[in-house]
Amino acid sequence: MSRNYLFLDLDGTLIDSLPGIHRAFSESALRLGLPVPSENDLSPLLGPPVDQILACLYPELCNRVTSSFVSLFREKYDLQYYSEFQLYPGVHRSLHQLHSCGYLLSIVTNKPTHVSRVVLGQASLLDLFSGVYGVDYPVVIGSSPNTFRSKSEALSFALSDRQARSRNPIYIGDTPGDMKAAASNNIPFAICEYGYYRWPPSVESAAFRLTSFDQILSLL
Repeated sequence: MSRNYLFLDLDGTLIDSLPGIHRAFSESALRLGLPVPSENDLSPLLGPPVDQILACLYPELCNRVTSSFVSLFREKYDLQYYSEFQLYPGVHRSLHQLHSCGYLLSIVTNKPTHVSRVVLGQASLLDLFSGVYGVDYPVVIGSSPNTFRSKSEALSFALSDRQARSRNPIYIGDTPGDMKAAASNNIPFAICEYGYYRWPPSVESAAFRLTSFDQILSLL
């Protein structure tokens, strides 16, 4: 079946943003007197919102300190360290090829919408995407005072907003949360095995497994 609408995660799928995220995490932890996680400890946790990552790193953290940490992290990352990223190999060329072949592309990410757009702009990719849906997209467009509650909700909104359900959509990401989002919306999922999460050898829910992004060209 030909698929002509691709929804993509950002961190761990198109970009490796671990260096900047780790710096923001480290400085926030030091500010609050918390142990600083190593990049190896932080990397497999990336993908969910910051408060969920904190629950894994510091399970005894109270709500007040969690809220302070999230605010510190957002201040440091969104204003300073967001630009510390690299595109994964093959991403730039493959996305341009997909776009030139008529595939429609949108981003669905737990990153804030503005930061996501800035990152894509710095990578000379923003113009390829018809939609960029960050976790705060409902707030950005004024449709709600609340952020998306989950990646599943964000993907559902994006699918409806782009009128993509009749266009054989697929979601491409690197975490179990991404896979759950695709499953809850009844669309296929492609695993980016090169991303942050360490997948087991067999995953029944995945339509495709990508060891490099440019493999998507031969699978669609």
